[in-house]
Amino acid sequence: MRLVSSNFESVEFMRLPMDRRAAFSRLLNRSPTPLVVLTNDRVRLIGLDAGVNSSIPVDMPIPNGNRILLKLEHLGAYCSTGSFYDRLYPWLFLRAELAGFIHPARTRLIECSVGNAGAAFASVARVLGYKNPLVLLPADIYPSRVRQIKELDAEVVFSPSCVGPIGYIKLLEEMLADDWRNHGRPKKGGSSLFPISKIRKVPNEPYAEFLAEVLHQLTRNGLAPRIDTFVFGVGSGNTISQVGFALKRVNQAARVICCEHQEYPFVERLLNGRYPDDIDDWPEPDWPASTIHGVPLKKLNLKLDVIDDVVSLPRQTREEGWFLANNILGLSAGRPTGLAVAAALEIANRVEHQTILTLVFDNLGKYWQERRPIVVPYVVRDDMSDKAFIYG
Repeated sequence: MRLVSSNFESVEFMRLPMDRRAAFSRLLNRSPTPLVVLTNDRVRLIGLDAGVNSSIPVDMPIPNGNRILLKLEHLGAYCSTGSFYDRLYPWLFLRAELAGFIHPARTRLIECSVGNAGAAFASVARVLGYKNPLVLLPADIYPSRVRQIKELDAEVVFSPSCVGPIGYIKLLEEMLADDWRNHGRPKKGGSSLFPISKIRKVPNEPYAEFLAEVLHQLTRNGLAPRIDTFVFGVGSGNTISQVGFALKRVNQAARVICCEHQEYPFVERLLNGRYPDDIDDWPEPDWPASTIHGVPLKKLNLKLDVIDDVVSLPRQTREEGWFLANNILGLSAGRPTGLAVAAALEIANRVEHQTILTLVFDNLGKYWQERRPIVVPYVVRDDMSDKAFIYG
């Protein structure tokens, strides 16, 4: 199965120099990633490109005759930094180049992130020849994230610690305002500092439509069941909004459910018509629960009308999902993926005979700060140990 996008067939794309077309083709024309199908008695792996279709019996905690689909979106990208953003950022770069806003010889790019997006952004920028891109990171971010981004030839600028996205969005706006005073706002052929995604509402429809089309083809060919529910974290709102919208175009009955930390119910409050104005009184999360924390709604790429419900999970339940992803399935996934897997299991406890999709979108290796055992408490079943050891 090969990626077919209107971007490759457009007149604008064909007008790009041959070396640019070749670079984007390497980044974008990739095979779909594998799909893991979980039921209560077996794990099935569908390798979409090589025709792999293997199944092994295993005792899984999937109740009520439901199936959980894990799409391994952190694999298979040309620029692999260990997250699904590796497959997203080439679309954003291509869209900006086709619109004439950026050029390797004239534009300096900037992005803000809590790690995954920043690494993928820097990696794609290096492949496409954009020199010295800027990545804004919270000062209290994991050192391993900072090292990874610097090794990709990006310059790191720190925003204040303990305020999460509030800090880096404010810093980004200040840097852009200062640059635009000196050079003018970005325009075709211009040379201003250009924010590739944040606060410009550059959506990822091409990636979302491609993912939805792949899933639709799998269903049509009988390789995967029709999707009843898509569950995902909110992040900055882009992926859950765009992928959810694209899936609903294929199946109008599909439900889109956001998962988040029970301690920080941002989306739940938004859906109830209340923006969380008391977040300063909430305890600081051990890791950003959501990149929408404190960011004005008008600056988010979150489409609330796409989201049907919210699943808020306590810490122990999130850790159980992380344990399942790593120790049982061997996916080597980070904690954000653990949240998504735990949410899929929670939904499976509430419904019957449905297919629940989520994305595996980050790699545990990028979180390791040193090679030592990480002790993860969890309780899955009474007959299992109360600790898991994952070695870096």
